[in-house]
Amino acid sequence: MHPGGQGWDAHQASGGHYPALVDDCRLHLGPADQERRDSLNKRLRQAFLEGAKEDSRRRLGRGLTAEELEKVLRRFPGDLGGR
Repeated sequence: MHPGGQGWDAHQASGGHYPALVDDCRLHLGPADQERRDSLNKRLRQAFLEGAKEDSRRRLGRGLTAEELEKVLRRFPGDLGGR
């Protein structure tokens, strides 16, 4: 769902994580599908972090501190589940 919808509220209430949903989706994926999804999720997390680091360098002229990095990771919307 989109921001503001019931799915978004559940996402926010869970702290940005859907562990039960993700685990349930993994049960329905074959090994090759799961490997592709895991690879995509890894690339998405990496891109999210790289964007945050670039933004910090642009805005602040420096990289992220450990504390700032933790805050960024809390804002990560989460991995893709099965569809």
